[in-house]
Amino acid sequence: MAGQLVISQGTFIEVLDLAARQRGYRTEVTPFPEGEFSATAPDTRPTARIRLVRDAQVQPDPLFAQVFKRHTHKGVYEARTPDAAALQAVRDSVKGLPVTLGLVNQGEAAAMARHAQIAMDAWRTELVTPRTLLESYHVLRIGPKEIAQYRDGISLNSPMVRALTALGLFDRTKASAPASSEIKGQLERFNAAIASTPAFFLAEHRAQRSQHPAAGRARLCAGPTGGHGAGLVHAPFVAGPAGIPRAGCALPGGAPVVGCN
Repeated sequence: MAGQLVISQGTFIEVLDLAARQRGYRTEVTPFPEGEFSATAPDTRPTARIRLVRDAQVQPDPLFAQVFKRHTHKGVYEARTPDAAALQAVRDSVKGLPVTLGLVNQGEAAAMARHAQIAMDAWRTELVTPRTLLESYHVLRIGPKEIAQYRDGISLNSPMVRALTALGLFDRTKASAPASSEIKGQLERFNAAIASTPAFFLAEHRAQRSQHPAAGRARLCAGPTGGHGAGLVHAPFVAGPAGIPRAGCALPGGAPVVGCN
């Protein structure tokens, strides 16, 4: 969970950098200025120290316009491969960040099948493991009131979930059983979306905690900003050494990745 939090904070840092550029400021980011916290839980030490410096040489980044359009795609995808220009826009969006970006598409059947299976196995592991499932349950925001009150977490606004919550039939303090209808239904929806994915991209970085913010910055650039600007939609998939092997999968080197389908 700590790694996922830090990667998410990296996306915030990237939004801050884009916004600062719009106003003529350069951001100087120092990751973990008081040392890195453990891999299992964050502590009170800051993730980063950010200094804003007025700089006449700084130019606005065109990715900034896409920030307000970003969203997570939660359904199946069109059965067509992204064109070369769109994929190049994704590559270009992470230039300057200390990550390695990989892209696979429908022209690489074996690689696509492998990535899809990794994603399916990892989703299943997260949903049937009480500890990881409760991590998500604890940050669920159900219905317009909660979504407006808490500007973080996972937003759910479907009538069924709202009704179950209102009737007290959905207890977010208890993990759903792996054989329950809600877990089976989520797996079916996730697997259908993953199976329809026309392309995967992965932003790989070194396994050190200090590199996690960079992965988050890459995720924001390549997906919600660079990808959307090229007419693509995406859904994020975050995993690391503790997550993928638990699902029975492994990536070369075991380095944490941020993948988007």
